[in-house]
Amino acid sequence: MELYRAIAAEPATIDASLHVYDGHIQDSAPKLRRKRCEEAFGPRLVAGVSPTFRLHAEDPMVTDCSPGATTLWDAGYQESFSDLPFRPAAYFFTRAISRLSEEKLYLALGCKAVSADKPQPRVIFVAPPDAEIVSHSEEHLILRSRFDKNHSPGDFFLGIPRHICPAVALYDKTFILFEADEVIDCWTIQARSLNI
Repeated sequence: MELYRAIAAEPATIDASLHVYDGHIQDSAPKLRRKRCEEAFGPRLVAGVSPTFRLHAEDPMVTDCSPGATTLWDAGYQESFSDLPFRPAAYFFTRAISRLSEEKLYLALGCKAVSADKPQPRVIFVAPPDAEIVSHSEEHLILRSRFDKNHSPGDFFLGIPRHICPAVALYDKTFILFEADEVIDCWTIQARSLNI
């Protein structure tokens, strides 16, 4: 409240609200997440990240919620917050570019194309079911699978990112699909064109 009063007293500012980011609350257990969320906040107006926004939505003191990653739900959130009713909604679309052996393929999905802030696997492949990332360089990802002998260079692969947030700004656009087979929209990624 002291910070809010200082902002409100400054003639060059507009005292509309404070946006509270509680990204440090990452507990997988819903009861513990609720307890820590309630303990962390006094007065609030805009609050909530993806794991906590449902808790804030039930609180009459919160006027707006700001769940950023619910639109592009990733594998990391899926694994950590199984109580939330979301399915993975962000996918990398890539292709095989060469074969190393009967069980290994090079994919065009290097570290420059995914969020590199998490440990491997940074991408969870939809298929083949036993896909294992062997190596990940700047430009390529080596995938091992006993099913890979059925795939050839040029074949397409879908992978779910473990952490979508840093990866979003790596692309100019994202394509919105309906039931994974029809592009219904294309969003421009505004963060991609920011100038510092």
